[in-house]
Amino acid sequence: MDVVGIRNLFPMITQRHVAYFASCSYGPLSTPVKKALQSHIIDWEENGMNWDLWMEKYEELRKEAAALIGASADEVAIVPNVSNGVASIASALRLDGKNVVFSDLNFPTVGHIWLAQRRRGAQVKIIRSTGWRLSIDDIEKAVDNNTLVISEPHVCYQSGFRYDSLRTLSKMAHDHGALMVVDDAQSTGVINVDVRKEDIDIMITTTLKYLMGGAGLGILYVRRELISELEPLLTGWFAQQDPFSFDIHNLVYASTARRFETGTPAVPTVITSLESIKLVRSIGVEHIEAHVKSLVTYATELGEELGLDIISPKNRENLGPMFVFRAADPHKIAEELLRRNIVVSPRGPAVRVAMPRLQH
Repeated sequence: MDVVGIRNLFPMITQRHVAYFASCSYGPLSTPVKKALQSHIIDWEENGMNWDLWMEKYEELRKEAAALIGASADEVAIVPNVSNGVASIASALRLDGKNVVFSDLNFPTVGHIWLAQRRRGAQVKIIRSTGWRLSIDDIEKAVDNNTLVISEPHVCYQSGFRYDSLRTLSKMAHDHGALMVVDDAQSTGVINVDVRKEDIDIMITTTLKYLMGGAGLGILYVRRELISELEPLLTGWFAQQDPFSFDIHNLVYASTARRFETGTPAVPTVITSLESIKLVRSIGVEHIEAHVKSLVTYATELGEELGLDIISPKNRENLGPMFVFRAADPHKIAEELLRRNIVVSPRGPAVRVAMPRLQH
C-alpha cells in the first residue's frame, strides 16, 4: 500500500483535513476498524450474545498479535491493558528478598506496580535518568546477582528516547539470572520488534496507541519456557485450562500464556484490535518504521533551526517515533494547534508530536 492508499483509510485526515500527531496517546480511527465495530453493533443488536463468533475473533486476534511481534500464539495472553499485564506477571513472581530494577523512563503505572510488590518482600531500585535518557551502562550499575527483574520501556513515553538494543538489555538481565520485562506500548506497530531476536522474556503492549485498535486491550507475551513456572495470583475464569467447564472447585491454570488472562474480554475492542493489527501488518511495520524515522529526523532538524528546546533524541540510534520539545504551556500550544486542525499530545512540560504513517 502506498501513502495515498493508506491516507484514504483515515477519513479524519482526508475528509476533515486533520493533521494527526497524537498516536502516542490514542491512535486514529481507520475505515476497516470502523466497519468492524459497526458490524459488531449490528450483530449485538440482532443476536445478543454470539460467543462462538466472538471466541473465533478472540483466537484470531491472538494469532495476529503473535505474528506481529515474532511470537507463537501460545505465548500470547490477551489482557485489558498494560497495567493488568504487568500486575499479572508481578503476582506470579517469588519476590521475597529479590530486587527489581527499573528507571524513571517508565510510564508511572509500571513503577506503581513494582513499588506495590514491596509488601511481598521485593527490593526496588529506581534509576534516575538525565533529560529522560539513559545508557545501558546506567542500568548495569544497579543490577546484581540478586536482581530478579529488569523492567524497562522500549521507548520512553515522555521524551521518545529509544533503547538502541533490547537484546543488550536482555543479555544483561540473563547474565545476572534476571528476567527482562519490556513495556512496548510506545513502539508496537511503529517500530519493528521481534521478541525472539531480542531475547525478551516478557513484553507487554497495548492496542490503543500506534496499533490504532482502541482502549481496553493489552497484549502480553511470555516466553514459552517461563509459562509453566509462573502461576499468577491475579487470575480469573479465562485463565483456566477449560474456562467453559465452569468449575468453581479447582484452579487449573491454562498450559499456555492464557493463564495470565483474567475475566471476560472487552469484545468490541477485541474486534477492532483484530482489524487494526491486520491493517498494520498489511502495510508492514518495517515500512512504517522507515517512514516515521524520516519524519522525526526532519522535524528534529527543523526544530533545531527554529531554536526549540528539544527533549527527544537527536542521534539516530535512540530516535523513537516522537519529536518532543519543552514549552512553557504545552496545553495552550496544543489547544491553539487544535484550532488549526493539528492534533498533538501535551505531556508534563513538553509537547509530543507523534509522527504518523499517513502524511508526508
